[in-house]
Amino acid sequence: MARKKQASRHGRTRSAIIVRITILVSAVIILSAMLTILLVRNSQRNLADKCTDCLLQTVAQNVSNSYNYIAHILMPGYVAQSENLDMNEFASAMLHGEINGVQDALNHDLARMLDAGYLGLDMFMVVIPPSTMIKKPMVWACDEPELVYNWEVPGYMTSAIEEDAPYLWMEEGVPELNLSGGYLVTQGKVENPLIPGLVISYFGFRPMQEEMDAARSFFDDKEKSANITLVLVMAGFMLAVLLVIFLLLNRLIKKRVIGPIDELSAAAEEVMQGNLDVDIRVREGDEFVDLKYAFKEMIQGLRGYIARSVGEEYNGREDDAEKRPLQGRRKSSILWQIVFVLVIMLFVYGIAAFFVLRSSQESLIDHGTERLLQTEADNFISSLDYAIQLELPAYVESFASTDLKTMFADLDAERLSDLQRELDASMQEMVKAGFHGLEKVMLVVPSSSVNPETIIWACNDESLIYEWQCPHYFDEALQDGTTYMLMPDGIPELGLSGEYLVTFIQVDNPLIPTMPFYYIALKPMSLELAAIDEFCDKERARANLFLASILEGSIILVIIILFLLLNHMINKQIVHPAEELSQAARKVMEGDLDVAVSVHEGEELEGLKRAFNEMVASLRDMLSKSVEAGTDRGENL
Repeated sequence: MARKKQASRHGRTRSAIIVRITILVSAVIILSAMLTILLVRNSQRNLADKCTDCLLQTVAQNVSNSYNYIAHILMPGYVAQSENLDMNEFASAMLHGEINGVQDALNHDLARMLDAGYLGLDMFMVVIPPSTMIKKPMVWACDEPELVYNWEVPGYMTSAIEEDAPYLWMEEGVPELNLSGGYLVTQGKVENPLIPGLVISYFGFRPMQEEMDAARSFFDDKEKSANITLVLVMAGFMLAVLLVIFLLLNRLIKKRVIGPIDELSAAAEEVMQGNLDVDIRVREGDEFVDLKYAFKEMIQGLRGYIARSVGEEYNGREDDAEKRPLQGRRKSSILWQIVFVLVIMLFVYGIAAFFVLRSSQESLIDHGTERLLQTEADNFISSLDYAIQLELPAYVESFASTDLKTMFADLDAERLSDLQRELDASMQEMVKAGFHGLEKVMLVVPSSSVNPETIIWACNDESLIYEWQCPHYFDEALQDGTTYMLMPDGIPELGLSGEYLVTFIQVDNPLIPTMPFYYIALKPMSLELAAIDEFCDKERARANLFLASILEGSIILVIIILFLLLNHMINKQIVHPAEELSQAARKVMEGDLDVAVSVHEGEELEGLKRAFNEMVASLRDMLSKSVEAGTDRGENL
């Protein structure tokens, strides 16, 4: 009875391989997660840099094409002033550093432009590039007149003139002008009003530190958020790994390892209790086929040996005729099954990491695009506001001579007035000059008690005046005070396809203050957004390829580690002990009952080895008793 309890105690076993596999896979997944975090950060930085670069390019382009239009408005006045200038006196004054009337007027206009908050610029200057007559670039006009002729243009601005660079990003500011913080220095070119054919450069200095800090702060927050999400995904996946291991692998190992061990331990227990008719079922593909065959043959051999020792004839049983298949070194099939389970888990991890990466990318792209559109709209509003200020006196004068009854009669009859034609011509020049890349500009009178529908009152395309019905989403934007909206599918009512930025700007009506006008400007954004999409597609492809490489590398690493470490571990913990037991069983089958297998604490087959040793000890006792019984029977005969 004592042996039965002891055998039962050693018969049940718990697999230590599960714990080792868990530690191993956790290490591999942590390594993969670290690489994925680095990938996400790298992708975020690339997208953030691209969005920031697009923002800088947009501001620079806005300054250039906006000032070109402003120069177009101011140019006639400068030309009129220059008609009375003597070119010899002009050249002599310039060589002696004397400011003429045209320069003085330009300095005044530049100062007024900056006072009006034009595009948020802090400084604006006109520079004459180097030539055969002028060896170094010269400041010819500036909102700060003291810099004219006196400020030495630094080398980086000279290089920008020579290379025709559209803008410079000055991370540390412009120390030569005592401008600290991040500054965007934009370069553009206009024709010299005094010397036709000669192109001069202008530079606008805009502080961008706050905008850049805000952008970087957002990108940093997004990076932290993505990293936290990724860590949570990784932690969740780690828990899933543990759960899968203890549910699937535990089931697998219990079926493939623990089950056969318990079955053999139970058979050994039966033998210890004297039952040599125990049946051991052998299923091809089991992890312990050889050991089971060895146990079967050993028990069959013991039955015959004991029968012969007591003088009985042993004919065997039907199943004794079962022939053992050809022996050879068997590979552990459980290793492949473990590899399969872990590869599937890594694949699931890769999908989760892919969606985290994609979500982070899309968030950055959406924010970068939104900032681009916001900047484009704000800059246009600032530019148009200043352009209206320049042209407003002429419009007020025209409005002053306009009879309200005549104007309303024209509206009612849908006739174009002289004032409308003047505004149409101005808008046509605006579009022709490339002002902010606009395609259409219209001045509308919103619906009110006087007019039930929104009316197109002026437009660069006169065919739309009175004829085009303003779509409902434009009316809603006017009522809600929306400043801009992106139309991703274009404006089908105008036959415009592709992405369009629509900007809404309210202006005062000089005739009827209670009835404001609204400018509606339409700018195609397909090229700008396509450039962002192209870069983002490349970045997605690069990041996805990198992620796939990480996943593939992780899988390969798992396979290599499993075949190096797990194979070694399984051989050491299962295969070799099983072979040792098989050899010991063969020795017992050959009649050697003094055999004993070594038992190591914590090994996978510890319980079975102890049961085997106890079984052999029981067999020795059993055989000894059988021999004694046979001897006594012979003496009695």
